[in-house]
Amino acid sequence: HSPSEMVIDFIRQMPDQPRAKVYARIVMTPINAKLLYRALGENLTAFEGKFGEIRTPEKGFQEDRPIGFTR
Repeated sequence: HSPSEMVIDFIRQMPDQPRAKVYARIVMTPINAKLLYRALGENLTAFEGKFGEIRTPEKGFQEDRPIGFTR
């Protein structure tokens, strides 16, 4: 980050690999980053109002319900 720009990198890191690869980089001004932050917050609040609280795992990413397609 600098006074004139904020950088968001989207990476893919594979298990047991020492390096990650950047697949996309977004560069924006600090005011645009703050507006994005505000928009995400507003949208998450609306989502949780409709579907309930989004629970985050406290100990890693193991959830008590399966994620993905089921038959």
